[in-house]
This record gives sequence, C-alpha cells and structure tokens, in this order.
Amino acid sequence: MKIILGLLLLALVGFSCSASTPSRPIISIPLFKSRTIQLSALFNATLGITATQVHQIHTRHGSRRLATFLARTQACSSPSVYSVSPLQNCHPGRGFRRAKHPPAPKVSGTTTQSIPLQIEANDIGYYASFFLGTPLREYRLLVDSGSADMWVGGERCKGADGGNCGNHKFLGPRSSSSYRETEQPWYMTYGSGVVSGILVNDTVKLGILPPLRNFTFGVTEEESPQFTADDIPFDGVLGCAKDSLSMQQTPTLLNALRNAGLISERIWSYKISRYSDGKNDGELTIGSMDTSKYKANSLVRVPNMSSAGFWEIELGSVTVNGQILNLGRRSCILDTGTTLLIAPKSDVATIHDSIPGAKHDNSSNTWTVPCNTTASIALMIGNKSFPIQSEDLAFLPLENSTTMCTSAIAEGGVSEGRTHWLCGNTVLKNVYLSTNEDTDQISVARVGLAA
Repeated sequence: MKIILGLLLLALVGFSCSASTPSRPIISIPLFKSRTIQLSALFNATLGITATQVHQIHTRHGSRRLATFLARTQACSSPSVYSVSPLQNCHPGRGFRRAKHPPAPKVSGTTTQSIPLQIEANDIGYYASFFLGTPLREYRLLVDSGSADMWVGGERCKGADGGNCGNHKFLGPRSSSSYRETEQPWYMTYGSGVVSGILVNDTVKLGILPPLRNFTFGVTEEESPQFTADDIPFDGVLGCAKDSLSMQQTPTLLNALRNAGLISERIWSYKISRYSDGKNDGELTIGSMDTSKYKANSLVRVPNMSSAGFWEIELGSVTVNGQILNLGRRSCILDTGTTLLIAPKSDVATIHDSIPGAKHDNSSNTWTVPCNTTASIALMIGNKSFPIQSEDLAFLPLENSTTMCTSAIAEGGVSEGRTHWLCGNTVLKNVYLSTNEDTDQISVARVGLAA
C-alpha cells in the first residue's frame, strides 16, 4: 500500500528557457532511477492492483491538477476579487504579504549549473539532489514546473493520519546550526495530497554554485499520507513555476539565486530521460540552457500564454500519422509534476479515433492502445513539429492482455468546449524544455546532439 501512496504523489507534481548560448561552463547533475521494476508486474503480483486502476490514479491526479490550474487562471483574470493586482496575488484568503524583490546586483563570476534528474519508476516523476543547512546535507526534491514553492520535511513533522512522516530526511535546529524559524505559516494542496508548516531561513547549495544563505522556504509540520510513505524517494518538492504562483508568498529559489547574483538569468531548463532508453541522462539546468542536450536547428521560442504563473504554450496543430486533426486552437500547460497528457473528452476521442487499434472501455472510461503501436502523434509549436515517440503512448500493459496497454493520453480536468491541455511527461520526455522568467518565454527543441 505504501507504493500506491507513493505513486499517488508522483503523479502530482516544471521546465526552463533561454535562447541564448551559455557563456559559462555547464556542470551536469544527473537524475537517477529509483526503481528497476515494471509497474504492471509489481501491482498485479504484489498488491493485486490492476494497470487500469494505476492509470485511473494518474488520470484523477492530472484531471484535478488541470482543473486547479484553470480555476487559478480564471481567478487571476478577475482583478476585482483582490485588493491587489491578480498577478501579484492570485490566492484569495491566504492573508500573506508578498515579499518585494530587491534590485538584482550586477552578476559576476556566475556559473550555469546543471544537476541530474532522477527517474521515479517508469517515467512517473523526476527528482534532483539539493544540499541544505549547516553542515550541508543532501535532500531529494521532486521537480515540479506546475508549482512555485520549495519545501522539505521538518523535524517536527507528523502525518495527518496520526503516524510519522516516514523514512525521509528532515530539516530543523537539530540538524542545522543555520536554521532559523519564522512565525509565518503556509500550506499547499496538490492533486493528491496536502502539506502544511512554517517558513524558515537556511542555506541552500546547488552543485558548484556558491551557497545561497538565508533563503526562505517551507518545512512541513504535517503531511498527508501521500507524502509520508517510506518508499517515496524524495524529501520535498521544488516548484519551478513563476513566483506569482507562490503559496508561500516569498521569492522562489530561482528569483533568490538571481537576486543574490549567483545566476545571470531566471531560467529553468529540463532534459527529461526515458526509463526504457536505459541512459538515465536527465538533467535540470539553472540559469541557462545546456546546448549539448538538444538539436539547435529545431529550437523554437514562444511566448508564455499564462498570466497566472504557469508555463503554457499555444499549439498550432496536432497530427496523427501526418494527418491534421480537426481540433481547432489548443494550448498546453507544461507540467513535469504530471505523468500523462490530460485533455477534454472530445479531444481525447478525436486523437484515439486516428490511432489504429485504439479502443475505449466504457466501464472504466479508459482508452487503450496496442502496446506495440507505431502511431506518430506530433504537436506543432511555433513553426516546427515535435513528435511524441510511439512507445510513450502506451502507459501500462492491461492485466488481462499481452497486446493492449492503457493510453498515456487521458480525458478529464475540463468541461467540453475548453481548449486547455495538461502536457505531462508523456510529452515532455520528447523535448528539451526551457522557461525564462525574465522574458516570459518558453523554448522547446528536439532532444539530441547539437546540430
């Protein structure tokens, strides 16, 4: 059951961009595999949970997350609801005051830093190692482009179910001499769980960048069961959305690094790896793009469509096997914290109607595709087409079949007539993604050697 809880969270939880070529050396930090087993076999043999049920867990998570994103987008477009500009505070009832950003100092001697992204199970989520406190200790943080806050478990953490917070690393006065608590509370609701606690100040270090001292972030005092299971491989979450989305109402890690002069641009860049490739070469780059990870002639830069703090792109068209689908204008919220591609029911049906062998199971409301499908789906971004590998369309083999798999494209999250999709790792494994908060632009390129 602990593994089920871990998967609930991992389905839950972003990207970075700049078109400029980094002028400083890039140091890579990998993302590692946390399991080397097939999820379908694990759930069937050990827990008696079917592949369809696993798929439904991830679908529900993605649906709730997309619905939340759109609700915040609508709220942020209604200034009359707030006492301040919606782009400064899109969280009615929070009661927190946003910290003002000091002028950024002149940057000198900064180094673009890349750290490895580790794979959770079969491409369900990705996490990276950060070092916190004094002395510095390693903490693993789930990388989430769909939220903006950073947190780790606190030494006083308790489970909402009455238990403890599991076999994780915790931060507090016993483990860090530079740890300082504030009296400011915070909480965060994800698609699959809730955490709450207080804001603290402490040291954060990424790779070879100089330490960032007195950074304000969250530690938990209470976590719902989705975060406390022993087998969950991470100790907290790193939000990579814009700071206007921050529930903690403090500068994000990216903004704090820039304000301290440790990076020259507010950029997150992602190279997400695929379990089946066996390369385990994912990385998260801070401050620039790693030009060795993408094909330069495929790079496009597009404006961010979201005013609520997310990273959202417009899709020019969607094709299946080269045929343009009759979908009209669509947009995609880019979310490393979601596993599947989530879209309105009619859009999902239109896509699967063009995939040979795809079927809909009315009893489970789940689409299936042949496990060996060769269907080619491509998204038009800017003026270029970005294919999704056919192997990424098949999520898990069905429990009663050796040939059919649940589809990695699922319906939910929005009512019919809406034009928003949630593009999780099903899409993001196929591109190099970069988000630039300075220019409010998103860069996308094909993964591969520079060309």
